[in-house]
Amino acid sequence: NHYSGGNRTRMGLLSMFYGIDAPYWYGFQQQKISPVLLNVLRDKGYQFDLHTSQSFDYPELRDTVFHNMPESVMEELKDGEPWARDHQNISHVISNIDTRVKNKPFYSFMFFESTHAPYAFPESMAIRKDYLKDMNYADLNLRDNIEQIHNRYINAAHTIDAEVGRLLNYLEENKLLDNTIILFTGDHGEEFMENGHWGHGHNEMFPEQQIHVPLILSIPGTKPEHIRHTTSHIQIPATLMEKLGVTTNADKYALADDLNSILPYLVVGNYNYLSVIDNSHKITFPFTSTDYFHYTVFTRDDQSVNADEKQEVIKQIQPLIDDVTKDCQRFVSH
Repeated sequence: NHYSGGNRTRMGLLSMFYGIDAPYWYGFQQQKISPVLLNVLRDKGYQFDLHTSQSFDYPELRDTVFHNMPESVMEELKDGEPWARDHQNISHVISNIDTRVKNKPFYSFMFFESTHAPYAFPESMAIRKDYLKDMNYADLNLRDNIEQIHNRYINAAHTIDAEVGRLLNYLEENKLLDNTIILFTGDHGEEFMENGHWGHGHNEMFPEQQIHVPLILSIPGTKPEHIRHTTSHIQIPATLMEKLGVTTNADKYALADDLNSILPYLVVGNYNYLSVIDNSHKITFPFTSTDYFHYTVFTRDDQSVNADEKQEVIKQIQPLIDDVTKDCQRFVSH
């Protein structure tokens, strides 16, 4: 049960690299503040190898997460089929690991594009044959074709699985798995009309399909286990910093401890809205608007509530919202 810190690309990346919530993004982007995690890697002399099949300007990683990284270590492939770009990028990741300076630590990053609409894959990787062949947005009939659109997504995810498998096979064959941390996750999920929407985003909507994402973390010397309590992207930095030998308390640079700690509640966000999630409800409110007292309330399983229940939930959870608001100011200079 792992949750992205946001249901849009940049917010999920903000949480997984910085360990903080959505409202920080705009300030960090404007001031070009890189995450403490990447600063520690620099200080420890890591070689960097950064790849995306989209662009480092969308989301704005060049001005945030990878600020001050030399362009020579940043490869963005923007032309051609997304699945072909993903394949080429993984080939380059493997090649660059192979030619690295062997006595220095190495960090690779890869941002896949295949599973973003229109969901790209070669025909040879289609495990769901009944998929929509033509994703023409101008006349796309979601109601009648959503299952076939979902099949496209499954085929695209299968294609990414194969690319990750190629990389893992290389690491295993070259006996690198024993000293390599591997983290695989998504910056958001995707909705296929389960709640009346397709894709991700939708402003005040934070349905489970968009915020519930996979997280697979392989740490050498750590016994495999399935963590059954709810976890979040904001716990990733503290988890990795500990493995890098950092002894500073996580509350000095992030809003959560490592993945072993149990979160009392979840916070997810997008460009303009935050949602505070407890065991019963999702309470959403804007953070970039003057409409500060506009709350939207859903049940934990994304059902709407009546007006009386809404007011009672808001009243009960107000102290929690106050805590989240304070967290969104903790790392702001005054």
